[in-house]
Amino acid sequence: MKTIIFVRHAEAILLSKNPSGFDFDREISENGKKDINIIANKVKNILIKPDVIISSTAMRSLQTAEIFARILSFSENEIIKEMQIYEVGYSFIKNFIANLDNNINSLMIFGHNPDMLSLSVYYSGMLIDDFPTCGVLCIDFENNDWKKITETNGQVRFFEYPKKNYND
Repeated sequence: MKTIIFVRHAEAILLSKNPSGFDFDREISENGKKDINIIANKVKNILIKPDVIISSTAMRSLQTAEIFARILSFSENEIIKEMQIYEVGYSFIKNFIANLDNNINSLMIFGHNPDMLSLSVYYSGMLIDDFPTCGVLCIDFENNDWKKITETNGQVRFFEYPKKNYND
């Protein structure tokens, strides 16, 4: 079995409040940090530690990935940092997944919308209207070859996001 966990970065500070003025450099907000702690701990209780974590190099994605990694007891030094997730997204991620070594069974990807939403729909076939900040969607595939993971052949194990958990 193969598993992909898509994670959209946590809430970031507004671009107008970012000192650099660049979208790429936006950091996660205080609310975003709270959301990460809630969601990452929920994921820890549901899921074993992923074999591989890859993250966009945009500040908000990388910060989200690093906090998740700490909570999941995954070495932050082993996070694969990839600019192409920010610049190209969808096509880069699909190619990355198809070319993973089959000794790897689970992959956690930190990125951005619309790519996290589009890829989740593509691989699961589940109709999703929104992929909120700090959302985590886990999809399982009943095969052992990453190249055989194709459109809609995955099964959603869980979809967690902050607003879903406000009433817990």
